[in-house]
Amino acid sequence: MSPRWEPNTDIRRGRHVVYNLHVHLVFVPQYRREVF
Repeated sequence: MSPRWEPNTDIRRGRHVVYNLHVHLVFVPQYRREVF
């Protein structure tokens, strides 16, 4: 078994991506409202 492929790391990566998308969608519009 190669150490590169681990289900746990893939799950964490997926959650991290979803979390970043959620934060981006929530905070970016607020930031733009303050700037403009």
